[in-house]
Amino acid sequence: MAAVTLRSNALNVLITGANRGIGLSLAKQFYNNGYNVIGTSRNTDAATIADLSAVAVAVVPLDVADEASISALPDRVRAYVPHLDVVVNNAGMYLQDKIGALNATDLLTQFRVNSVAPLLVAQALLPTLRASPNAAKKVVHITSRMGSIADNTSGGSYGYRASKCALNMLNASLAQDVKDVTCIALHPGYIQTRMTSGSGEMDADECARRLFKVIHEATPAQTGQFLHRDGQVLPW
Repeated sequence: MAAVTLRSNALNVLITGANRGIGLSLAKQFYNNGYNVIGTSRNTDAATIADLSAVAVAVVPLDVADEASISALPDRVRAYVPHLDVVVNNAGMYLQDKIGALNATDLLTQFRVNSVAPLLVAQALLPTLRASPNAAKKVVHITSRMGSIADNTSGGSYGYRASKCALNMLNASLAQDVKDVTCIALHPGYIQTRMTSGSGEMDADECARRLFKVIHEATPAQTGQFLHRDGQVLPW
């Protein structure tokens, strides 16, 4: 689904889960900084993607919980751009849980969406990234400090914490195996989005402004790192 006009000679970024929240704010930041944006959304009806369509050259369907949908993503992307320079794995989920009320379905669903899906998206899009003439190719995983073992002083949120911890490890392994792409795990903080019921430290636009700076300035020396939205390295 085409939206704004493709800019010639611009860098191309794909952002998953870009129809709302941090993903939408990131799409706006990349667009305002001269990138061609391809956004994904599980639902691509006009009302759902209206805001994203104002800044994206294309909005493509993607259900990150569906491996067939991920496999179809490269062809959908190449219908609009010949290559990508940046992939931002932003799509994720949070299910409240606590000891005494845990179940395998909710735990595994969070692993599938928050851990497995980003890795499979990165794998699927590696050839599209490697087709870029730009040397500074990047994969960014939007993670959480809740996935830090060293920083866990409050417990709870078992599925979310564990799935984000797994994502951090998967990013570290990807960075070892894919030396021609800079791979970073990036913590946005506690942000005012639907996931947090509107509470948080700052709004999604301010968060995205800071995230964009870290992403845009990331160098190969930072590959494999777990970073705060302001750029500092976080403890595993």
